Amino acid sequence: SGQAEWLARLDAERDNLLAAQAHAARCAGAAEPGLRLAGALRAYWANRGLLTLGLAGTEAALAHPEAQAPSLMRARGLFHAGQLGIALGRHDAARGHLEDCIAIVRAMGESAPMAAALQPLGTVYAALGLTDRARACFEEAVAAERQLGRPHQLAAALVALALWQDRKSVV
Repeated sequence: SGQAEWLARLDAERDNLLAAQAHAARCAGAAEPGLRLAGALRAYWANRGLLTLGLAGTEAALAHPEAQAPSLMRARGLFHAGQLGIALGRHDAARGHLEDCIAIVRAMGESAPMAAALQPLGTVYAALGLTDRARACFEEAVAAERQLGRPHQLAAALVALALWQDRKSVV
């Protein structure tokens, strides 16, 4: 409830939001707030069909010199950039973002974000015709979600695998 009201408020502040993102992308000490802002605005950009703005802001935040070290915040930013890239059909860029995200969370031993990133990475691989990699991602996502015991995410992983299987059999 209240989504329309919040979208209208964000619409009125769009120029300020873009200025805040630009400021965070270039100022010392602003890497983490810039990544948090980019993540917080992802749904807004998607709801308004402004995916290119969202991706540009997220990539600018990721490019900040202080945001280069592996961290969960960087991984989250890479995940968001990957999802926006998929929505825009920029599969090569999405692949890079999602592979980097998974590398970070695997190295940190973070199973939940890894499982979440495997599904969109599988989608990217499928779009790029890398069927073996796509299947491996979807299967790993299912196995990870079973181990994590998250029923909603497991259902989503199973649906992704089933859709990939169905699509593959049609091709």
